[in-house]
Amino acid sequence: LQCDLLELRDAHAKLRTSNEKMRREKERHEREREELKDIIASKRRVEQNEARNLNNLLRQVDDLMKLFNDSNGKIDNKPETYTPTPPRRTKGPKSRESSPMLDESLKGSTNNVNSIGRTEKLEYTIKKLMDVAKEMRETKRSMESESAKKKFGK
Repeated sequence: LQCDLLELRDAHAKLRTSNEKMRREKERHEREREELKDIIASKRRVEQNEARNLNNLLRQVDDLMKLFNDSNGKIDNKPETYTPTPPRRTKGPKSRESSPMLDESLKGSTNNVNSIGRTEKLEYTIKKLMDVAKEMRETKRSMESESAKKKFGK
């Protein structure tokens, strides 16, 4: 009976150690799984952000091409979907009287006003295009630095 009791104690100890090993292994697998989920989610966010930036860039290029075609006198049959920019706010005096310089410029030809409007649209589009391109470069640099860290870190 005592011999059976010793065997039972040894078997119980073996079961406890194997159970502990399995529990630690399970926790390790769960941690790895969560890390992989996080990596996949971050890559998906980065890809969506890149796609959004690329779409913005393409839209800006289309706007720029429309403005270029309009300024060259080519007629495009597509409806214009350009959103006008809000007026610039200056920090000058807030007088409600019109300035004499403004009155003189309004007496000019309407063609001059159209060319100023086109120039402003062109400037706006180029500025937006440069902003999106800069953002895409920064995203690319950050992705490259992350991948380099992962390569050297592991």
